[in-house]
Amino acid sequence: MCEEYSGECLRAKPSSAPGGFKYLSSVSVDAESGDLVVADTANDRVQRLSSMGQFKDAFGSMQAEDETESRPGPLIRSPSAVAVEPGSGDVYVLESSATDMRVDRYTPAGGLLWAAGLGVNKSTGGGLCEPVRRLGADSCGIGRPSSAEDFAPYAFKFAQYEGDLLAFGGERRLLYVGDEHRVQEFDSAGKPRGQLLLVSLGGAQGDTVLALALDEQGDLFVVYGEPERGGGGNGAAGEQVYEFGPRGTLRGSIPIVPNTVGSTVEVTGLASDGQGRLAVIGGEATASDFVRFGDLYDVASKTLMSTFVPPSDSDGIAFGANDYLYVAATDDQEVTAYSPEPAKQLLSSPTRCEPAAVGDSAVALSCALQVWQ
Repeated sequence: MCEEYSGECLRAKPSSAPGGFKYLSSVSVDAESGDLVVADTANDRVQRLSSMGQFKDAFGSMQAEDETESRPGPLIRSPSAVAVEPGSGDVYVLESSATDMRVDRYTPAGGLLWAAGLGVNKSTGGGLCEPVRRLGADSCGIGRPSSAEDFAPYAFKFAQYEGDLLAFGGERRLLYVGDEHRVQEFDSAGKPRGQLLLVSLGGAQGDTVLALALDEQGDLFVVYGEPERGGGGNGAAGEQVYEFGPRGTLRGSIPIVPNTVGSTVEVTGLASDGQGRLAVIGGEATASDFVRFGDLYDVASKTLMSTFVPPSDSDGIAFGANDYLYVAATDDQEVTAYSPEPAKQLLSSPTRCEPAAVGDSAVALSCALQVWQ
């Protein structure tokens, strides 16, 4: 997006610089400030930007402007999903590297509050770190994945490694974590409060939560299936977005049907605007092509309202203030902003930000605003 609607694009950033990205995978919006919180996956850090894309802060592996000094911070490996707690602004981070299968809670400034994952507490063998005030606390270790038959709390097995796998809120103010065959529920202290088992939906072995979203009333929207299979958990060509009430009651589903006969649909991101609308992004695969799609649904009637063209590769999606929709454009190394208003009303020069250098496509926020069609 262009700074303060001035028509001047924010300068593209090298991937390692503040405001640049290296295969980002998830974006969440702080409801109080409107800031964007982004999982900058391959840089092992979480960044905070203003709603206009200006860099504000980061924690994790943060490089200084001259890229010669490393900024101290909590050790984060491959953050692949983020969610912001309304009110406190605390950030929940899902880490799913080869050695980490855990969920952490951080203050807005990046202070580690707790880490959850089976075996994460070395002292007790439990699943939850006690709150820590410094890095390297001896009581905290590394989580490990669950087995297919293990549905114990904190036993994570993230077959889907990126995107919209975390959500916080609802009337019970819970953290929801998308996992293999289930959604786990935790309170803000990291204590388990329940789980939503999904095997009854007809899933096959290895099926997992592909994306989830939460509305302000606490209704949970879940896509459940096999990663990168391009079909729903029941083996159909289309996906189903299942809607569950705050207590886990299945309320129905919204079918995401392919436009081309014989093609299959893969949903990669979900977002609720809190006003009865659900945004869905993904791809439609045929024998020779893979086309990205973006849909906006009315939840009450379960009907398609409008469509938009998402970036070439995208994993996470989030609604912000004024109906803005933000997409983590993974391969484009940027956050793309979509506006419900004509771009010409917002920008005097709605042109796409150019890479800072040949071969480097990292930018802070895309200048290419799209219009709901």
